[in-house]
Amino acid sequence: MIGGRFFRELRRFDWLLLLATFTLFLFGLAAIYSVELSRESMEFALLKKHALIFFVATLLMAGVANVNYLFLRNWGRALYLIGLLLMVLVLLFGTELNGTTGWFIFFGFSFQPVELMKVALAVQLARYFGEHARRRFGWKEVLGSGLLVALPVGLTMLQPDLGSALLLVGMWVIVLFFAGLRPVHAFVMLFAGLVAGWLGWAFALASYQRDRLLVFLHPETDPLGTGYNIAQAKIAIGSGQLFGRGLGFGSQSQLQFLPESQTDFIFAVIAEELGFFGILVVLGAFGLLFWRILTAARQARDNFTSFLAIGIFGIFSIQACVNIAVNLALLPATGVALPLVSAGGTSLLVSMFMMTLHDHDPLGLVGTCPVCQAAYPCANVRLLKQSSDQTLFHLTCTHCQHAMLFCVAHRKDGVMCSGIMTDCTFEDAQRLHGKEGVSMEDVLTLHEDFEQSWGDFLSKR
Repeated sequence: MIGGRFFRELRRFDWLLLLATFTLFLFGLAAIYSVELSRESMEFALLKKHALIFFVATLLMAGVANVNYLFLRNWGRALYLIGLLLMVLVLLFGTELNGTTGWFIFFGFSFQPVELMKVALAVQLARYFGEHARRRFGWKEVLGSGLLVALPVGLTMLQPDLGSALLLVGMWVIVLFFAGLRPVHAFVMLFAGLVAGWLGWAFALASYQRDRLLVFLHPETDPLGTGYNIAQAKIAIGSGQLFGRGLGFGSQSQLQFLPESQTDFIFAVIAEELGFFGILVVLGAFGLLFWRILTAARQARDNFTSFLAIGIFGIFSIQACVNIAVNLALLPATGVALPLVSAGGTSLLVSMFMMTLHDHDPLGLVGTCPVCQAAYPCANVRLLKQSSDQTLFHLTCTHCQHAMLFCVAHRKDGVMCSGIMTDCTFEDAQRLHGKEGVSMEDVLTLHEDFEQSWGDFLSKR
């Protein structure tokens, strides 16, 4: 049964999304290979490590594809608290790299808790806005969600990691926008952001962070110091022209003029060696990726999944735009990697995990119609009720046109019950719902295994 579920999920998987993901990874792998060519050891340790992590991440995707992930909604608060705990522990026991205490290092592998915090915050925001989606959007929702964001942002700034902190804030703003942010809220938040920026400049930013901002505004003041990275990135991008110098033949990367070429400035490596057309492919892959995630958000059948997809879109889009803008000298250097492209174990694992999350069918509507046994029967899905403990909706099979009432019950421990009543018109479903709620024990056939297909309901009746 597990194997059958896996192959059904595999057949239903968004292959355009997978194409974009693998395209970005292959371009990143090629750039990392080129960077490794310039090193004396020629052992390609980073390349092998990156490929191994991608293999593990692919297995993780396959495993998640076989698991219904609505448990994230029930355990979202616990995941959020675990993320906060790890953020505190890394401040106390973490390893400092490039002036930031943000990593745990075990047996040569690094783990960055803020990457896990991105997922935890996206899930927690999806829970919060999913429960408040039908209410009138006001300051209570802005401040309530803002408090969820303020805690991890504050801990991230203590590392200090300004780039990751801005990513968390940016994801929150994007989710707010889709949740119904009003102009008055936006103007007040903009003013508060300007005040916070001034206070951060005066009291929170480290000296090297202030230097980056000053040199960004006046690059001629320190071309060989703080401004060196961006200057070399601009030279690399410009020298690539249309077709590039060829893989392994870029002067800036091969002669090691370009620092952090495998992470922060990997976009410049691709531009120099594969040229403008190579960059067009990378940008096209990101465009395809964003389009598929937003499509999943629009087609989601419950609020939680829709806001989760929007949160994932916010993480990827902001991270990609910031990294590319830094390489083009449109933003000061922030230390933000290019998702699915830059070398980085935690970032790649978390990114692949998020790719799988939003592509699931959260209510288990993909399966076999209990009447005609046809696959993928969902049409005219209309939500009747959604609460923390029960979801009730009506749908029609596209093959036999049978109308059905489907119910999912959620428990706090993550266990779910589901049931179906066939030959139930939408009017009948409304009458049932018009009572004091629907008694699943009376009108639905229940089973404890939510992962079973609809055909299994017949054997359970």
